[in-house]
Order: sequence, then structure tokens, then C-alpha cells
Amino acid sequence: MRFVSYADDGYAERIRLRPYGAAEVIIDPRFGFGQPVFAASKIRAETIAELSYEGGESIDDIADEYNLQHS
Repeated sequence: MRFVSYADDGYAERIRLRPYGAAEVIIDPRFGFGQPVFAASKIRAETIAELSYEGGESIDDIADEYNLQHS
């Protein structure tokens, strides 16, 4: 449960997904309509996956477009 943050009312407020490399992905209803987003930029993980896997864009181009860092 260390990946769950709770609000003052005792309900789960944010879920931090297990880290994948340097990317920190969270699920927070305030961002991305509750879909997984990158914590630093609040960009939906699905958006990046679509650009990379379905759109065929390079990681460098995506990182430049969204001001992301990658290793």
C-alpha cells in the first residue's frame, strides 16, 4: 500500500504505479481523467504509447515535442 496516497477523508487520492526505469507514472483523478499519466508532465501514458507504437514516431521526436527527458 506504499504506492497509495490518501486524502484527508481517508479515501485513496493517488496511486503511484511501480517505477519503470526513470518514468514515474501515477493515477490521479485530477489529471488525465484518472488514466495513467507521467507524474512530472501529466501527459497521459497512452498518448506517448500511441505516438510511439501506433504512430511510429521516434522516442527523440516525442521527447522533444513534449519536453520530456529520456535516457
